[in-house]
Amino acid sequence: MATRPPARWAFIVLATLVALMGFNHLFRAFGGAPDPGQPVWYHPVIGVLYLLAAVGLLLRPRWFVVFFGLVTLYAVLAGIVMAWRSATGANPFDAQLAAGFIVFPIALNLLLADTIHERIEEVAEPVPRREPRKGVPS
Repeated sequence: MATRPPARWAFIVLATLVALMGFNHLFRAFGGAPDPGQPVWYHPVIGVLYLLAAVGLLLRPRWFVVFFGLVTLYAVLAGIVMAWRSATGANPFDAQLAAGFIVFPIALNLLLADTIHERIEEVAEPVPRREPRKGVPS
């Protein structure tokens, strides 16, 4: 059964969104007003991780699935914490965390599909054609 790999444009769009989130974190660290509830190192570290994730989505090396899975786990957990704090009134709603909560799992799903497709292509061998037997009509 032949499968189709995810479209390249989907990875480009998702990598662009992840890179924008990374640049936003770096802007918050170095150009914008600092977040009062965050440690000084938080935004630079997350910004660099997101930029590495964006590059990885474009290049997709084999080890990247594990790295991106961990970054996705962080983004989902951060989104859950943000939703809880917003619901209790402790923090205002953060659109970037909400976007990460949506974008990262979608990107991880496509990344896994692409990785599985590559592995299937590596392992799959062409099925040899059987030659018709002599004297037997086909």
